[in-house]
Amino acid sequence: SYCESNSNAPKAYLGYYSGEYLSNDIQHVKSSLETLIAKDSKVDSGCQSLEYFSVPEQMQSLKHLDLSNNEIYVFDVAGSTVIEELFLNDNKIGKSKTWTHNAGFPNRQDGLEVLNNTHTMGNFLYLKTLDFSNNDIIDFGSNSSTYTNIENLNASNNPRFGRFSSISMNAPHLKYLNMSKTSLQHGLRLRDAFELKNIIIDDSNISFLSTEPDTDKTTFKNVENVVIGSSSPFFTTLNLRYGYQPNVDEEWSQLQMPNPYHNYGYSAFNLRTLDVSKCPNLTNLFIPYGLDSYEEGEKIYLESLNISNTKLGRTQNLNDFIFVGPQFKPDYYPDGHTLEIFANNVRDLQNNTCTLSLSDYLGLLTEWDDQGKTLIIYTDNIS
Repeated sequence: SYCESNSNAPKAYLGYYSGEYLSNDIQHVKSSLETLIAKDSKVDSGCQSLEYFSVPEQMQSLKHLDLSNNEIYVFDVAGSTVIEELFLNDNKIGKSKTWTHNAGFPNRQDGLEVLNNTHTMGNFLYLKTLDFSNNDIIDFGSNSSTYTNIENLNASNNPRFGRFSSISMNAPHLKYLNMSKTSLQHGLRLRDAFELKNIIIDDSNISFLSTEPDTDKTTFKNVENVVIGSSSPFFTTLNLRYGYQPNVDEEWSQLQMPNPYHNYGYSAFNLRTLDVSKCPNLTNLFIPYGLDSYEEGEKIYLESLNISNTKLGRTQNLNDFIFVGPQFKPDYYPDGHTLEIFANNVRDLQNNTCTLSLSDYLGLLTEWDDQGKTLIIYTDNIS
């Protein structure tokens, strides 16, 4: 960090010049520097926090850049990079400072363009890990939705992220996605997410999770773990079953839903765990059956489902969701398999508390047990 006692600059601009000096200081090692860690300046009470940073031109060796836990308001890049890991978490990108309003200084940065190939002209083609959690960023900077080699993305705790427009992502190498505690009130739309394994969108206001109509059939093929929590009144339907089937349009039409299946998600036949217990307005949930599988690769089976606090019940009972259809039948699960279902405080469309039929409940448990498999249902209402 840059100490105030060493500068005659106006106090409100010290944080900006701290970044300028740091950028200048690394110019002479830009051809050999592989790792730069300049974090935690805001915890140093004796020095000025880092408020600005610009990656110098021709940083052809820098692969790991950690600027976390500062007070950075603007992050910029002057040219192409080979950065693979970028940590901008716990900063103030998206907020204002005196110098962000003055001519001759960088303006307030509402969007983060590092993933946006159009804006950065491909300057971050090698980026695999990006953490910009705990900032105030609203989007990725423009309408472009093409992302390169990004594998791990943490955008959590950006309360305005996705508040003013939908977030679209074409990320064929993305494996881990965390957008918890964001807005997303205009939705998240994914395309060709072949490698995506973990989706975490908890404590959000997401209105829908969707895919592009022309997304590849194997989108969501590797999705195993999903956590979605949404307070939005519009988040009523989640589809993790329909899309891959050759006759999907015919099957979907029989459900009489108002919009195409891709507006609510896509097939995730290898789903292992699903938690929608913070979705109080969820009324339709489509999960893969045990017999649903892809043509290639090992089949993964559902192990844990949490539907507590939703509106998945029908006319004051849960039987229609749990006991109807093959998704919970033991016949389609492997020997020794265990499935846990959490179904506490489930309500129907009229907000009535729902119950499970005791006889059907015991019958299904026995059916699983007879086949050497285990079904565990946690519920607070059995009658």
